[in-house]
Amino acid sequence: MFRSKALSLSKLIPLMFGQSNLANKFFHPVIASHGLCCHRSVIYKQRYRMHQLGAGRRTISTGTKVMAEGELPAVLILDIGGTHGVLEDIAALLKKHFHLITMKEFLGNKEEMRKKIQSVYVFECRPTIDRELLESLPNLKVIANSGVGVDHLDLKMISSFGVKVTNTPHAVADPTADIGMALMLASARRLVEGCHIALSPGTKYFAVDWLGVEVTRATLGIIGMGSIGYKVAQRARAFNMRILYHNRNRRRKEEEEAVGAHYCAKMEDLLQQSDFVMLVVNLTPETHKLIGKKELGLMKPTATLINISRGAVIDQDALVEALQNKVIRAAALDVTYPEPLPRDHPLLHLNNIIITPHIGTATVHATRMMAEEAIANMLAVLNDQPIPSEVFPIMEEGELPWLLVNEIGGIFHNISISPSMDYCEADILGVKVAGATLGIIGMGCIGYKIAVRAKAFEMSILYHNRTQRKVQEEQAVSATYCKKIDSLLQQADFVMLAGMESQELPYVLVDCIGGRLGVYEDHLGFLKKHFHLITMKEYLENKTLLSKKIRAIYVWYHKPAINEELLQSLPNLKVVASSGVGIDHLDLKLISSYGVKVSNTPFIVSTDTADMGMALMLASSRRLVEGHEMAVSPDTEYFPADWLGVEVSGATLGILGMGKIGYKVAERAKAFEMKILYHNRNQRKKEEESAVGAVYCKKMDDLLQQSDFVLLAVTLTPQTHKLIGKRELELMKPTATLINISRGLIVDQDALVEALQNKVIKAAALDVTYPEPLPRDHPLLKLKNVIITPHIGSATKKTRWVMMEEMVESIEAGLAGLPIPHEVLP
Repeated sequence: MFRSKALSLSKLIPLMFGQSNLANKFFHPVIASHGLCCHRSVIYKQRYRMHQLGAGRRTISTGTKVMAEGELPAVLILDIGGTHGVLEDIAALLKKHFHLITMKEFLGNKEEMRKKIQSVYVFECRPTIDRELLESLPNLKVIANSGVGVDHLDLKMISSFGVKVTNTPHAVADPTADIGMALMLASARRLVEGCHIALSPGTKYFAVDWLGVEVTRATLGIIGMGSIGYKVAQRARAFNMRILYHNRNRRRKEEEEAVGAHYCAKMEDLLQQSDFVMLVVNLTPETHKLIGKKELGLMKPTATLINISRGAVIDQDALVEALQNKVIRAAALDVTYPEPLPRDHPLLHLNNIIITPHIGTATVHATRMMAEEAIANMLAVLNDQPIPSEVFPIMEEGELPWLLVNEIGGIFHNISISPSMDYCEADILGVKVAGATLGIIGMGCIGYKIAVRAKAFEMSILYHNRTQRKVQEEQAVSATYCKKIDSLLQQADFVMLAGMESQELPYVLVDCIGGRLGVYEDHLGFLKKHFHLITMKEYLENKTLLSKKIRAIYVWYHKPAINEELLQSLPNLKVVASSGVGIDHLDLKLISSYGVKVSNTPFIVSTDTADMGMALMLASSRRLVEGHEMAVSPDTEYFPADWLGVEVSGATLGILGMGKIGYKVAERAKAFEMKILYHNRNQRKKEEESAVGAVYCKKMDDLLQQSDFVLLAVTLTPQTHKLIGKRELELMKPTATLINISRGLIVDQDALVEALQNKVIKAAALDVTYPEPLPRDHPLLKLKNVIITPHIGSATKKTRWVMMEEMVESIEAGLAGLPIPHEVLP
């Protein structure tokens, strides 16, 4: 079933006879998303009825009296509460407008009840609508389905009884798009697996080579660009994703441009190019097993398949084979066939899959909105008013006139039915640079970046280096290798020294190579082109020979530890290059006192860390880890209807720390239409605030009191140590969630345990703790309302590679006496 958020429609098409305020909240959506209703179902079109049903169809006179004056119309439901019944609060809402009759009551007194029932409210696909039931209800006018998918209803059979069918398409788009993003982020960053590692009794350390893949700047292929698919695209754009889509009909050019989407007329083209493929189609005979062995074989071996439509859209046997044989990297499914899967199904036992219990719209708010939309539909039918969301089976052409329109963001659109510089002045030199010849001596990271910039000025580039660059690297910057330095000097108009190495590479100290904390094996080739690496073990075994040779330390995830004894033993040390942005493991004043410079890698980590913040927020709000455990548990027999999360879209996010990472979180959160508050040491510029719709809170307390989600993105300093304690937690809403992507010591963990146990706040999602990992008997590891991941904020292959490149660049700059790109001052 699908659930959602309030409608975001821009115009009200008034109901003809405004008898119900509730009915008037929903306007007539004479819509279908490019011919199909907003989401998954059998093919159907939502049509505006232009005239009465044709001859031969059973009609019900609106004058037929089936209830006493003042009596509420009777609605049949399966049950109230229990495993599959209507939720208690939804039943209370229905009772304001209808007299509810359960199936048990109906079957116990058919003769009295059968003529009273005018509507059936279908919740979680129940009660089952079959011919026997329809024949027993002579005055039935409408079947109101809660959710958008109607593949569990035989539309043609129901229509043959003159009964209308409605659904709730407007209430599903936001939360379903959110779960699509949650699954993509969780799969990419291995969130569920990471949570298991963080909580496992056997975990003794977090391996630094435990990596995921990037979402930001990756290619997302969306199959099915209706309302939900389009909302996914809006969110994905905030992650700077390249967006491809395949749809039965192409979107308008301005709609494509608004989300940066590119149309693929052939689904095969999309499959071959995408890093993530998301299915958002209706289940029809044409889309049944749309993704099979052939389609999976077209996908990249590094790609992930995400399904938020219907389980039968995928050939699950082919998917099992593809995952087992690494034809694709992973899958993330909110839907399967059947639901739940048989407990011995092989999908439940794979490590490269996330399965959730069909929670696309399982939020408190969405469930209520679907009920309200269904009530509006039933009231409209019973009062002979235009029906907000009527669903029709496919008819033969000419059988029933209809008008098709497309709804995007609440606006109705009619659809037919049949750096460039010519030259640059070098101000200091007073000569033209453009078109001149630049000779670069030393083509390492710095030299190559200079070449990239020089190419933009149309300079001819020569270079001399100890080793020649690869052909494709030379071609990318149009550089020519000079084996002899004299040749370069004779031809160049400008000569730039960019850290040319002597015959002996500079010695750099590392902790170790490989293992759980060492430099990555696949980084060695690159590093050894630039440095002679010395491990701590080698250094300690031969201090006398090596101490004067070592000129830099490569600190990979806090190792090796930099203390005074080590600094005293390295008289020629110039640079300490640290991976990541956090430097709380380094004594900056001590290091500086030895005349040694420190660098970090702040820019490269901000994107991935912001993505991780969003992943934790979505996973916590939608109970994704808990849902996966339910879906794969050997004991699961059914998915309970009252298993709900809370919505991210439209909620209030409070960001503590609006630096690079905090701001990137705000950029992403804006795409979810969140209200953004922030507290920072300094207020951002007005234009920066406006760009993400952020409101500054001078007092942190104001932010804590108003936010549904509080995200910590601050640097650990004496001032921020235990910034969030008992007092601050008590200021937060009891429905709020705390998310920490900064450092564990920002939070008083004892106070957090107490707050979570006593429901002072709803939940917490932590990528960082203190220490890491936590002691295996720590109470945080036993709580159900917390997600803990093993400090994987920047743990992606691409980010770690670029991080390594930036560290090399900083070391080379420091050793060449050039400004260090990311120097950190005490």
